[in-house]
Amino acid sequence: MAAALCRPSSELILDNYGRPAPGARIAFFAPGTSNPLTVYTDGSLTLAQPIPVIADGFGRVPNCFTGVQNYDVRVETADGQALYTLPSLAGAPSNSGSGGTDPVITVAALPTGFMAPAFLSGAQPGWVRANGKTIGPAGSGATELADDSTRALYLALWNGISTLAVLGGRGTSALADWASGKPISVPDARGRTLVGLDGMGNGRANVITGASFSSVEALANVGGFETVALTVDHLAAHDHGTTIEAGGQHTHTVQVDSGGAHDHATSVQPNGDHTHAGVTDLQGQHVHNYQDTTYNTFAATTAGGPGRQDFVGAVRQTDSAGNHQHNFTTDSKGSHTHVVTVQSGGAHTHTAQAQSAGSHTHVVTLAKTGGGAAHGNVQPSMLVTWYIKL
Repeated sequence: MAAALCRPSSELILDNYGRPAPGARIAFFAPGTSNPLTVYTDGSLTLAQPIPVIADGFGRVPNCFTGVQNYDVRVETADGQALYTLPSLAGAPSNSGSGGTDPVITVAALPTGFMAPAFLSGAQPGWVRANGKTIGPAGSGATELADDSTRALYLALWNGISTLAVLGGRGTSALADWASGKPISVPDARGRTLVGLDGMGNGRANVITGASFSSVEALANVGGFETVALTVDHLAAHDHGTTIEAGGQHTHTVQVDSGGAHDHATSVQPNGDHTHAGVTDLQGQHVHNYQDTTYNTFAATTAGGPGRQDFVGAVRQTDSAGNHQHNFTTDSKGSHTHVVTVQSGGAHTHTAQAQSAGSHTHVVTLAKTGGGAAHGNVQPSMLVTWYIKL
Protein backbone atom coordinates (compact mmCIF):
# COMPACT_ATOMS: atom_id res chain seq x y z
CA MET A 1 0.00 0.00 0.00
CA ALA A 2 1.27 3.47 -0.85
CA ALA A 3 1.75 5.90 1.99
CA ALA A 4 1.90 9.67 2.23
CA LEU A 5 3.29 12.04 4.83
CA CYS A 6 0.40 13.96 6.34
CA ARG A 7 0.17 17.60 7.11
CA PRO A 8 1.08 19.15 9.49
CA SER A 9 3.97 16.69 10.06
CA SER A 10 7.16 18.40 11.29
CA GLU A 11 5.35 21.74 11.37
CA LEU A 12 5.44 24.08 14.33
CA ILE A 13 1.97 24.70 15.79
CA LEU A 14 1.34 28.29 16.88
CA ASP A 15 -1.44 29.49 19.11
CA ASN A 16 -3.74 32.40 18.30
CA TYR A 17 -1.11 34.82 19.60
CA GLY A 18 1.61 33.47 17.29
CA ARG A 19 3.39 31.62 20.07
CA PRO A 20 4.47 27.95 19.89
CA ALA A 21 1.79 25.66 21.27
CA PRO A 22 3.52 22.85 23.23
CA GLY A 23 1.39 19.68 23.50
CA ALA A 24 -1.01 20.81 20.76
CA ARG A 25 -3.47 18.09 19.68
CA ILE A 26 -3.86 17.08 16.03
CA ALA A 27 -6.78 14.89 14.97
CA PHE A 28 -7.35 13.25 11.57
CA PHE A 29 -10.79 12.49 10.11
CA ALA A 30 -12.35 11.03 7.02
CA PRO A 31 -13.25 13.91 4.66
CA GLY A 32 -16.39 15.78 5.72
CA THR A 33 -17.04 13.54 8.74
CA SER A 34 -16.18 13.23 12.41
CA ASN A 35 -14.87 9.70 11.89
CA PRO A 36 -11.30 9.60 13.20
CA LEU A 37 -8.53 8.20 11.01
CA THR A 38 -5.48 6.36 12.25
CA VAL A 39 -2.12 7.70 11.14
CA TYR A 40 1.27 6.03 11.55
CA THR A 41 4.81 6.86 12.60
CA ASP A 42 6.42 5.25 9.53
CA GLY A 43 5.93 4.94 5.79
CA SER A 44 5.27 1.22 6.12
CA LEU A 45 2.12 2.00 8.19
CA THR A 46 3.05 -0.47 10.91
CA LEU A 47 3.19 1.65 14.07
CA ALA A 48 0.13 3.79 14.80
CA GLN A 49 0.26 7.26 16.28
CA PRO A 50 -2.01 8.04 19.24
CA ILE A 51 -5.37 9.68 18.62
CA PRO A 52 -5.09 12.63 18.80
CA VAL A 53 -1.44 13.08 17.87
CA ILE A 54 0.41 15.24 20.41
CA ALA A 55 2.94 17.91 19.48
CA ASP A 56 6.25 17.96 21.37
CA GLY A 57 7.27 20.48 24.04
CA PHE A 58 8.10 23.08 21.38
CA GLY A 59 4.79 22.68 19.52
CA ARG A 60 6.27 20.66 16.60
CA VAL A 61 4.20 17.82 15.15
CA PRO A 62 5.85 14.39 14.72
CA ASN A 63 5.78 12.67 11.35
CA CYS A 64 2.42 11.14 10.54
CA PHE A 65 1.73 8.79 7.59
CA THR A 66 -1.55 7.72 6.07
CA GLY A 67 -2.65 5.26 3.44
CA VAL A 68 -5.92 6.99 2.54
CA GLN A 69 -6.35 9.29 -0.43
CA ASN A 70 -7.92 12.27 1.37
CA TYR A 71 -8.38 13.42 4.95
CA ASP A 72 -9.32 16.36 7.19
CA VAL A 73 -7.21 17.76 10.04
CA ARG A 74 -8.35 19.61 13.17
CA VAL A 75 -5.78 21.33 15.40
CA GLU A 76 -6.36 22.35 19.04
CA THR A 77 -4.23 23.64 21.89
CA ALA A 78 -3.26 21.33 24.72
CA ASP A 79 -6.30 22.51 26.71
CA GLY A 80 -8.74 21.91 23.81
CA GLN A 81 -9.05 25.39 22.30
CA ALA A 82 -9.65 25.11 18.53
CA LEU A 83 -6.95 26.67 16.38
CA TYR A 84 -7.74 25.72 12.75
CA THR A 85 -9.04 23.00 10.43
CA LEU A 86 -7.46 21.73 7.18
CA PRO A 87 -10.16 20.12 5.02
CA SER A 88 -9.82 17.61 2.17
CA LEU A 89 -6.06 17.24 2.12
CA ALA A 90 -4.53 14.89 -0.47
CA GLY A 91 -3.16 11.69 0.99
CA ALA A 92 -1.75 8.53 -0.54
CA PRO A 93 -2.12 8.16 -4.34
CA SER A 94 -4.40 5.49 -5.73
CA ASN A 95 -3.05 2.49 -7.65
CA SER A 96 -6.38 1.83 -9.37
CA GLY A 97 -6.09 1.62 -13.14
CA SER A 98 -2.29 1.57 -13.01
CA GLY A 99 -2.17 -1.98 -14.31
CA GLY A 100 0.00 -3.12 -11.42
CA THR A 101 0.99 -2.67 -7.82
CA ASP A 102 4.34 -0.89 -8.24
CA PRO A 103 5.19 1.06 -5.07
CA VAL A 104 4.87 4.83 -5.23
CA ILE A 105 7.73 6.78 -3.71
CA THR A 106 6.47 9.58 -1.51
CA VAL A 107 8.32 12.22 0.49
CA ALA A 108 7.62 10.25 3.62
CA ALA A 109 9.46 7.24 2.24
CA LEU A 110 12.67 9.17 1.48
CA PRO A 111 15.56 8.20 3.77
CA THR A 112 17.34 10.57 6.10
CA GLY A 113 20.08 12.45 4.25
CA PHE A 114 18.28 12.37 0.89
CA MET A 115 18.75 15.59 -1.10
CA ALA A 116 16.21 17.27 -3.35
CA PRO A 117 16.23 20.52 -5.35
CA ALA A 118 13.28 22.89 -5.15
CA PHE A 119 12.20 26.26 -6.45
CA LEU A 120 11.82 27.42 -2.85
CA SER A 121 14.07 29.48 -0.64
CA GLY A 122 12.90 29.25 2.96
CA ALA A 123 12.98 26.52 5.59
CA GLN A 124 10.66 23.57 4.90
CA PRO A 125 9.16 21.14 7.44
CA GLY A 126 11.12 17.89 7.60
CA TRP A 127 14.04 19.33 5.66
CA VAL A 128 17.09 21.53 6.18
CA ARG A 129 18.96 23.48 3.52
CA ALA A 130 22.44 22.40 2.38
CA ASN A 131 23.86 25.83 3.16
CA GLY A 132 26.80 25.13 5.44
CA LYS A 133 24.95 26.22 8.60
CA THR A 134 24.52 23.95 11.62
CA ILE A 135 21.89 21.61 13.05
CA GLY A 136 21.58 20.21 16.53
CA PRO A 137 19.22 19.41 19.40
CA ALA A 138 16.85 21.95 20.88
CA GLY A 139 18.75 24.55 22.83
CA SER A 140 22.02 23.87 21.01
CA GLY A 141 22.06 27.23 19.25
CA ALA A 142 22.31 25.59 15.80
CA THR A 143 21.92 28.18 13.06
CA GLU A 144 19.89 26.22 10.45
CA LEU A 145 17.68 24.21 12.81
CA ALA A 146 18.01 23.58 16.55
CA ASP A 147 15.40 20.88 17.14
CA ASP A 148 15.26 17.29 18.31
CA SER A 149 13.85 16.30 14.91
CA THR A 150 17.37 16.73 13.47
CA ARG A 151 18.72 13.78 15.51
CA ALA A 152 18.68 11.18 12.73
CA LEU A 153 20.37 13.50 10.22
CA TYR A 154 22.85 14.68 12.87
CA LEU A 155 23.98 11.12 13.54
CA ALA A 156 24.13 10.29 9.82
CA LEU A 157 26.26 13.33 9.00
CA TRP A 158 28.57 12.90 11.99
CA ASN A 159 29.26 9.25 11.13
CA GLY A 160 29.22 9.57 7.31
CA ILE A 161 31.23 12.75 6.63
CA SER A 162 34.26 13.16 8.86
CA THR A 163 35.15 16.55 7.37
CA LEU A 164 32.03 18.29 8.72
CA ALA A 165 32.88 20.61 11.57
CA VAL A 166 31.39 20.10 15.02
CA LEU A 167 31.15 23.21 17.17
CA GLY A 168 33.46 22.70 20.13
CA GLY A 169 35.31 19.89 18.36
CA ARG A 170 34.40 16.27 17.67
CA GLY A 171 34.01 14.11 20.73
CA THR A 172 34.22 10.37 21.12
CA SER A 173 31.00 9.64 19.22
CA ALA A 174 28.03 11.16 17.46
CA LEU A 175 25.72 10.27 20.35
CA ALA A 176 28.10 11.90 22.83
CA ASP A 177 28.23 15.14 20.83
CA TRP A 178 24.46 15.11 20.37
CA ALA A 179 23.96 14.66 24.09
CA SER A 180 26.42 17.52 24.73
CA GLY A 181 24.38 19.83 22.44
CA LYS A 182 27.22 20.41 19.95
CA PRO A 183 25.89 21.67 16.58
CA ILE A 184 27.29 20.06 13.42
CA SER A 185 27.64 21.74 10.03
CA VAL A 186 25.52 20.51 7.14
CA PRO A 187 27.14 20.13 3.69
CA ASP A 188 27.50 23.42 1.84
CA ALA A 189 26.08 23.19 -1.70
CA ARG A 190 25.83 26.95 -2.23
CA GLY A 191 26.83 27.81 -5.79
CA ARG A 192 27.93 24.25 -6.52
CA THR A 193 26.91 21.54 -8.95
CA LEU A 194 26.47 18.08 -7.45
CA VAL A 195 28.71 15.41 -8.99
CA GLY A 196 28.61 11.66 -8.43
CA LEU A 197 31.41 9.91 -6.59
CA ASP A 198 34.01 8.58 -9.01
CA GLY A 199 33.33 4.99 -7.91
CA MET A 200 29.89 5.00 -6.27
CA GLY A 201 29.86 1.24 -5.62
CA ASN A 202 31.52 0.42 -8.93
CA GLY A 203 35.04 0.65 -10.30
CA ARG A 204 36.60 4.08 -10.58
CA ALA A 205 35.40 6.02 -13.64
CA ASN A 206 38.45 8.34 -13.52
CA VAL A 207 36.59 11.27 -15.08
CA ILE A 208 37.02 13.90 -12.33
CA THR A 209 40.60 13.20 -11.31
CA GLY A 210 41.84 16.54 -12.64
CA ALA A 211 39.20 18.74 -10.99
CA SER A 212 41.19 19.48 -7.79
CA PHE A 213 39.19 17.16 -5.49
CA SER A 214 41.35 16.05 -2.57
CA SER A 215 39.42 12.78 -2.73
CA VAL A 216 37.02 11.67 -5.47
CA GLU A 217 35.47 9.05 -3.15
CA ALA A 218 34.65 11.24 -0.12
CA LEU A 219 31.09 12.49 0.36
CA ALA A 220 30.68 16.28 0.47
CA ASN A 221 34.22 16.83 -0.85
CA VAL A 222 34.44 19.90 -3.07
CA GLY A 223 36.52 20.75 -6.14
CA GLY A 224 36.57 22.62 -9.40
CA PHE A 225 37.20 26.27 -10.20
CA GLU A 226 34.91 29.19 -10.95
CA THR A 227 37.51 30.67 -13.32
CA VAL A 228 40.58 29.26 -15.07
CA ALA A 229 43.65 31.09 -16.38
CA LEU A 230 45.06 29.37 -19.45
CA THR A 231 48.78 28.73 -19.80
CA VAL A 232 50.85 28.02 -22.92
CA ASP A 233 50.62 24.31 -22.08
CA HIS A 234 46.84 24.46 -22.57
CA LEU A 235 47.23 25.55 -26.19
CA ALA A 236 47.72 23.23 -29.12
CA ALA A 237 51.10 23.54 -30.88
CA HIS A 238 50.63 25.93 -33.77
CA ASP A 239 52.34 28.36 -36.15
CA HIS A 240 51.60 31.96 -36.99
CA GLY A 241 51.87 32.19 -40.80
CA THR A 242 52.04 35.76 -42.04
CA THR A 243 52.78 37.07 -45.54
CA ILE A 244 53.29 40.75 -46.24
CA GLU A 245 51.71 41.73 -49.53
CA ALA A 246 54.30 42.25 -52.26
CA GLY A 247 54.50 45.72 -53.76
CA GLY A 248 55.78 44.48 -57.15
CA GLN A 249 59.29 45.19 -58.41
CA HIS A 250 60.42 48.35 -56.67
CA THR A 251 63.31 50.18 -55.09
CA HIS A 252 63.83 51.59 -51.64
CA THR A 253 65.10 55.15 -51.13
CA VAL A 254 67.64 55.38 -48.31
CA GLN A 255 68.41 58.67 -46.53
CA VAL A 256 71.90 58.80 -45.00
CA ASP A 257 72.28 60.95 -41.89
CA SER A 258 74.35 64.14 -42.28
CA GLY A 259 77.71 64.29 -40.57
CA GLY A 260 77.81 68.09 -40.63
CA ALA A 261 80.13 70.09 -42.84
CA HIS A 262 83.14 67.83 -43.50
CA ASP A 263 85.81 66.72 -45.98
CA HIS A 264 86.42 63.31 -47.43
CA ALA A 265 90.10 62.23 -47.37
CA THR A 266 91.06 59.62 -49.98
CA SER A 267 94.35 57.76 -50.38
CA VAL A 268 95.29 56.69 -53.94
CA GLN A 269 96.87 53.21 -54.08
CA PRO A 270 100.61 53.38 -54.81
CA ASN A 271 101.91 52.07 -58.18
CA GLY A 272 105.58 51.56 -57.20
CA ASP A 273 108.55 53.59 -58.45
CA HIS A 274 107.35 55.09 -61.72
CA THR A 275 107.35 58.02 -64.13
CA HIS A 276 104.63 59.74 -66.02
CA ALA A 277 105.03 60.02 -69.83
CA GLY A 278 103.00 62.38 -71.99
CA VAL A 279 102.77 64.41 -75.18
CA THR A 280 102.37 68.17 -75.31
CA ASP A 281 99.44 69.67 -77.13
CA LEU A 282 99.81 70.51 -80.83
CA GLN A 283 100.16 74.21 -81.55
CA GLY A 284 100.12 73.94 -85.34
CA GLN A 285 102.99 75.12 -87.60
CA HIS A 286 104.76 78.07 -85.86
CA VAL A 287 108.03 79.88 -85.26
CA HIS A 288 109.55 81.40 -82.18
CA ASN A 289 110.80 85.03 -82.29
CA TYR A 290 114.08 85.98 -80.54
CA GLN A 291 116.39 89.07 -80.43
CA ASP A 292 119.92 88.51 -81.59
CA THR A 293 122.91 90.39 -79.97
CA THR A 294 125.85 90.84 -82.37
CA TYR A 295 129.43 91.72 -81.31
CA ASN A 296 131.45 93.81 -83.90
CA THR A 297 135.22 94.53 -83.76
CA PHE A 298 136.59 97.81 -84.98
CA ALA A 299 140.08 99.15 -85.49
CA ALA A 300 141.43 101.28 -82.72
CA THR A 301 141.01 104.92 -83.28
CA THR A 302 143.34 105.80 -80.53
CA ALA A 303 146.56 104.54 -79.31
CA GLY A 304 146.32 101.33 -77.37
CA GLY A 305 145.27 98.82 -80.00
CA PRO A 306 142.09 97.50 -81.28
CA GLY A 307 138.78 97.73 -79.27
CA ARG A 308 135.14 96.20 -79.20
CA GLN A 309 131.74 97.75 -79.15
CA ASP A 310 128.39 95.93 -78.53
CA PHE A 311 125.17 96.83 -80.24
CA VAL A 312 121.69 95.31 -80.56
CA GLY A 313 121.02 93.46 -83.72
CA ALA A 314 117.81 92.82 -85.57
CA VAL A 315 114.83 90.58 -84.32
CA ARG A 316 115.16 87.13 -85.80
CA GLN A 317 112.93 83.99 -86.06
CA THR A 318 113.62 80.26 -85.73
CA ASP A 319 112.98 78.00 -88.59
CA SER A 320 109.53 76.47 -88.73
CA ALA A 321 109.42 72.72 -88.03
CA GLY A 322 105.85 72.35 -89.14
CA ASN A 323 102.98 71.15 -87.00
CA HIS A 324 104.62 68.92 -84.27
CA GLN A 325 104.58 67.63 -80.66
CA HIS A 326 107.17 67.42 -77.88
CA ASN A 327 107.43 64.26 -75.73
CA PHE A 328 108.24 64.55 -71.99
CA THR A 329 108.83 62.30 -68.97
CA THR A 330 108.52 63.44 -65.33
CA ASP A 331 111.08 62.52 -62.73
CA SER A 332 110.27 59.50 -60.52
CA LYS A 333 109.41 60.16 -56.86
CA GLY A 334 109.74 56.52 -55.81
CA SER A 335 106.85 54.37 -54.55
CA HIS A 336 104.29 56.83 -53.20
CA THR A 337 100.61 57.67 -52.75
CA HIS A 338 98.60 60.68 -53.64
CA VAL A 339 96.31 62.22 -50.96
CA VAL A 340 93.14 63.68 -52.35
CA THR A 341 90.85 65.97 -50.38
CA VAL A 342 87.33 66.23 -51.65
CA GLN A 343 85.85 69.65 -51.20
CA SER A 344 83.18 69.87 -48.49
CA GLY A 345 79.63 70.44 -49.60
CA GLY A 346 78.62 71.79 -46.22
CA ALA A 347 76.18 69.95 -43.94
CA HIS A 348 74.36 67.61 -46.29
CA THR A 349 72.83 64.19 -46.76
CA HIS A 350 73.41 61.50 -49.35
CA THR A 351 70.53 59.85 -51.18
CA ALA A 352 71.05 56.20 -52.06
CA GLN A 353 68.83 53.82 -53.95
CA ALA A 354 68.78 50.14 -52.97
CA GLN A 355 68.83 47.64 -55.77
CA SER A 356 65.46 46.09 -56.53
CA ALA A 357 65.11 42.37 -55.70
CA GLY A 358 62.03 42.00 -57.87
CA SER A 359 58.58 41.14 -56.53
CA HIS A 360 59.18 39.53 -53.09
CA THR A 361 57.87 39.01 -49.53
CA HIS A 362 59.35 39.79 -46.13
CA VAL A 363 59.50 37.47 -43.05
CA VAL A 364 57.75 39.01 -40.03
CA THR A 365 58.02 38.09 -36.32
CA LEU A 366 54.67 38.71 -34.57
CA ALA A 367 54.67 40.60 -31.27
CA LYS A 368 53.03 39.04 -28.19
CA THR A 369 49.52 40.05 -27.24
CA GLY A 370 46.91 39.10 -24.62
CA GLY A 371 46.55 39.81 -20.91
CA GLY A 372 46.49 36.35 -19.32
CA ALA A 373 43.21 36.98 -17.45
CA ALA A 374 41.18 34.00 -16.22
CA HIS A 375 38.06 33.04 -18.15
CA GLY A 376 34.70 31.93 -16.79
CA ASN A 377 34.42 28.19 -16.17
CA VAL A 378 30.76 27.80 -15.12
CA GLN A 379 28.50 25.60 -17.22
CA PRO A 380 25.01 26.86 -18.18
CA SER A 381 23.05 26.45 -14.96
CA MET A 382 19.74 27.08 -13.21
CA LEU A 383 19.57 28.04 -9.55
CA VAL A 384 17.56 26.11 -6.97
CA THR A 385 17.65 25.48 -3.22
CA TRP A 386 19.05 22.11 -2.17
CA TYR A 387 17.26 20.48 0.78
CA ILE A 388 18.39 17.57 2.96
CA LYS A 389 15.78 15.21 4.42
CA LEU A 390 15.72 14.98 8.22
